[in-house]
Amino acid sequence: MSNQARAVIEALVDLFFFADYVKDVHGGTRRILITEGDESIWAGHRKCAGKMPRFLPLEEDNGYEVISEAFLGEHPGVDPLEIGISKQTSATGAKFIRGLKAKDALKKQEKKKGGKAKRRRVSK
Repeated sequence: MSNQARAVIEALVDLFFFADYVKDVHGGTRRILITEGDESIWAGHRKCAGKMPRFLPLEEDNGYEVISEAFLGEHPGVDPLEIGISKQTSATGAKFIRGLKAKDALKKQEKKKGGKAKRRRVSK
């Protein structure tokens, strides 16, 4: 999608999410919504009443309630440490999750050492 088309859509909508399949900590596959993307995942939202979680569970029976609660800052979302890449995860989603986990690991390392940690290249 062109940047012009994205600008038009983003001006009209409050929420635009990316849905994908992931593996959970129990080994099962579940669907999630990614609410904040990067250069490879187009997802985002306008300013919310609270902090919007980066990952939300996508379930048939209460999807609307989950999104409403998240918009108000009342839903905890899905912990990034509890998800992994499954066979059904798209290539784009897998790249996003790997990158996010690498950034989180770097932040934790920096906190432990009290300064900037060395960045290492992560192979695929």
